[in-house]
Amino acid sequence: GVVSEVLNPVQAVKKVMAVAATIPQMTVLGIAGPGDALANPQRTFDTFRMLNEQAPDIKLCVSTNGLALPENVEEMCQYNIDHVTITINCVDPDVGAKIYPWIFWNNKRIKGREGAAILIEQQQKGLEMLVAKGVLVKVNSVMIPGVNDKHLEEVSRIVKAKGAFLHNVMPLISEEEHGTFYGLTGQRGPTNEELQELQDACAGDMNMMRHCRQCRADAVGLLGEDRGAEFTLDKIEEMDIDYAAAMKMRAEVHAAINEELESKHAAKEHKLVSIEGLKKEVTRPVLMAVATKGGGVINEHFGHASEFLIYEASSSGMRFI
Repeated sequence: GVVSEVLNPVQAVKKVMAVAATIPQMTVLGIAGPGDALANPQRTFDTFRMLNEQAPDIKLCVSTNGLALPENVEEMCQYNIDHVTITINCVDPDVGAKIYPWIFWNNKRIKGREGAAILIEQQQKGLEMLVAKGVLVKVNSVMIPGVNDKHLEEVSRIVKAKGAFLHNVMPLISEEEHGTFYGLTGQRGPTNEELQELQDACAGDMNMMRHCRQCRADAVGLLGEDRGAEFTLDKIEEMDIDYAAAMKMRAEVHAAINEELESKHAAKEHKLVSIEGLKKEVTRPVLMAVATKGGGVINEHFGHASEFLIYEASSSGMRFI
């Protein structure tokens, strides 16, 4: 992941507490980079340990490529880890050899199919271990046209069978200036139509995440509303944080949010009308643009919206595009 600042564990904890005190609706902290969160597990676990002690009301999650996952599952489960995201781009070493030029394993650089086979084995083992421990596992996959696009349906079937609860298929971002393997080789990313077609194909076997927004590993706030600039190291050093008082305020805010959500759910259930037995006319799908400030409500003026959520309505139902 890309970050604006590299933090040590003490700095990271102070930043989290500053954000949680300022944005009380914030509930989850994820460690996602830069690099892999388990490449330096001691710093990651030191951060989790301090947060468990100082901010126990925050749920924790971690993102990893899975190479070092099995050896760290036991320690991860000692903390308040709510879920883990594993990036799994293939389950076939022949496909993996086209994606990963090499891996660093047991102090050695292992190339080609052999390296891909080790990575895949570690990913699948880690997934199984986490599910056995009752940890929620989301799988991210990067769609690479001509490399794994035809293969990701199989990935989706396998990770679902092993207990993953959600699959997020994302487009490859391969700009040359990023200096990545595919950026330097000129590999194109998928079109929106190609991505949607693959997500639809995978949806038959797995719950699909369609609202993902690729962002920095240290993004703060809601989707499309990154507030990270408010919490740079120089700014949080000047903050006087009373987290005991903040926890009380956060509890009240969360209770109010839960009450509102339950009320909306109850109202929705009351208004639902059964359409079983009604004749359905097959009509062409219709796309609708929605502007929102969040909270599941259409409450933003189109002229003020920074983005639109696109939904497709058809005789078979609704889906987020």
